[in-house]
Amino acid sequence: MSCWRSLGAGEWAALPAIQRGWTASPETVRLSVKLVGAGSGRIDSQPAGIACPGHCCAAFDKDSKVTLFAASDPGSALAYWAGGCRGRPASCTLSAWQDFDIIAAFEPPPPVAYSLRVIPKANKALALNSTGNATGVGYGGPQNANGDGFLFDAATGLSSYLPFSYGEASYAQGINDRNALVVNVITGLNELKSRTIRWENGVATALATIGPPDSNTWGYAINASNEVVGWFVFKSLGRGLTYDRAFLHDGQRMIDLGSLDGTCSEAYAINSAGTAVGISCAPGLSRHAVVFHRGGPIEDLTPDSWGSADGISDTGYVVGRAGYDGFIREPDGSMRNVGSLSGGSGSWLHGVNDAGIAVGVAFVPSYFPQGFTHAGEPDDAPRAAVWMNGRLWDLAYMTGRSDLWLLDAQAINGSGQILAEPFSCDGEACSLLLTPR
Repeated sequence: MSCWRSLGAGEWAALPAIQRGWTASPETVRLSVKLVGAGSGRIDSQPAGIACPGHCCAAFDKDSKVTLFAASDPGSALAYWAGGCRGRPASCTLSAWQDFDIIAAFEPPPPVAYSLRVIPKANKALALNSTGNATGVGYGGPQNANGDGFLFDAATGLSSYLPFSYGEASYAQGINDRNALVVNVITGLNELKSRTIRWENGVATALATIGPPDSNTWGYAINASNEVVGWFVFKSLGRGLTYDRAFLHDGQRMIDLGSLDGTCSEAYAINSAGTAVGISCAPGLSRHAVVFHRGGPIEDLTPDSWGSADGISDTGYVVGRAGYDGFIREPDGSMRNVGSLSGGSGSWLHGVNDAGIAVGVAFVPSYFPQGFTHAGEPDDAPRAAVWMNGRLWDLAYMTGRSDLWLLDAQAINGSGQILAEPFSCDGEACSLLLTPR
């Protein structure tokens, strides 16, 4: 059965009478289902009309309620909905107020299954060490409603806010196996000021900038040797504009890591050897994914497109984004485009462990909901994803929870534990620690 678009009243009235008899009228809309994924199953509708595969599109009364039911074949399961439906419940009910395309992804059993644990006080967990301890930012803490850094202890299951001064917001971005943190402390109202702190065993050590006096810095990651990477204000351009430059702080001093074109760069991750990754401005006003080799040249990973390198492992895997697709760079230097989830387009990898298992986000089709400025127009919905066994997997699917929608995954450790951000936890923002079963 072929699919059609619904016609406007003028278009429909202009058709010959015989053609109006078998063409969708202005009082109906079209729903079309597409089956994707490496598994198999079927979708049926109530009211009747869709029985896919076979009849994968049908006309329904405009503004009526239509429920789609997913039934998987043996050895498969519904991994997620996309397009006019979201999440991964067994059924999807939508208001048919316009034409909609719906994607149903069926997949075989995932290679790994994960259990879930809520991280207390964590609106957004950003970094993870080998024991499952995590750090990030929580809102509503004792110091500042705009954010307080926290440390999560996996052994006790408890989180504690970092003790900075009242009125100072703090964002904890990185953690190593010594539980040393890199924290950014923000002060000011009209003109925000940020400074980078190394925090360990309750002792806060400020990392002095090599930029203009009293200028901003931001740290992103810390390795086993307590080396920190991030950016500092390299040059003020006036009117609030600056060039930010990547730095490495070796515990004694801040080192300028340079850039491809002599202007801007930022460093986002560092491994135990002191190799950092991030972005650099390049000729043509583009930002490229780069590797900052210690004592050597800057390596451009995406010379033909914009990009970002977000994570690096001790074994030399590098992950990030090249254009609209995520990439993984193997230790031998070969680059691999990881593509997207079935039926989607685009991805972005943030973290990778020594085994080359990487985490991040992939994008699947969606629509702006009613009530929004662009209601009914196509949009992209984020879904947390894992690169494993040569392909991307939907992370929520790997938990076995049909009620869970994971938006992003920030980090993964050597044990395969993952930090993930769900759509909500009982209506509140939170972060989850996922552990392989």
